[in-house]
Amino acid sequence: FFQTHWRVLIEDNYGQTEVGMVLAGGRHLPGYEVCLVDGVLGVNRKSPLFWFQGYLNANKHAEESDVYLTGDHFSRSSDGVYSFSCRKDDVIKARGYRISPSEVEAVFLEHPKVLEACCFGLPAKDGGHTVAVCVVAKPHVSLTSAELYDHCKASMGAHIHPRIKVVREIRKTLSGKAIRRE
Repeated sequence: FFQTHWRVLIEDNYGQTEVGMVLAGGRHLPGYEVCLVDGVLGVNRKSPLFWFQGYLNANKHAEESDVYLTGDHFSRSSDGVYSFSCRKDDVIKARGYRISPSEVEAVFLEHPKVLEACCFGLPAKDGGHTVAVCVVAKPHVSLTSAELYDHCKASMGAHIHPRIKVVREIRKTLSGKAIRRE
């Protein structure tokens, strides 16, 4: 459909429950106007297909804006293609650096004994965060935090080196997303 009607090859798409599918192949779909506000993807509330009126008891100032901020960080190439980076609330600020949990998880997932990884921030004394990772080993495999630390320290800067805990499972929402706040 997209290839035939809009000459767009869909390799990925982006949307939220609140706004529907707004990007496909890194470009906004007809009926939506999008922009970046401090790196966060925004959807123009006056777009023909925008329908979300806001949350009950939410900040009224945010809802009076002409732009709905999705909470997701994106970049935009010179030819107008948007690329997802991470959730705004998932960014970990540690030792003055902004760290993407998904990038840290990717390093752990390269380890041959790792089945799952979940990175999150723990409150630090300096007001920022300490990077932490829970890891699930593949079935019938022995895995230690020390082994994982050796694996990741060669690929990560010293500001990232996380606390590591090997766990039996990572708690998830009904839709399968890791619960990072627990």
